[in-house]
Amino acid sequence: MRTLKSIYPDYEGRVTILGVEQDPTEGASKIREFAGKNGYTWEMATFDADIVLEYRILQQSSKVVINANGVITYRGGYGNLSPSKWREVLDEVAG
Repeated sequence: MRTLKSIYPDYEGRVTILGVEQDPTEGASKIREFAGKNGYTWEMATFDADIVLEYRILQQSSKVVINANGVITYRGGYGNLSPSKWREVLDEVAG
């Protein structure tokens, strides 16, 4: 997410990023604290079992990119994409 953090300002307002907490025992204050501590300026949400099931989130640090038509255009797990690859993925959905 560090790489995504570095390029997100170029996409803010054109794409929506939502970080979803994976621990159902932690609340909204914990996810806000995590986002603030790491400088993540996108939206954050608490654990939601429906989201995990619907998007088949199988591991922590999953990344799912969905276009305006609701089609998944990218799916990844642990590991960072390079800035240029993230730009490619986000350019596709930013229009």
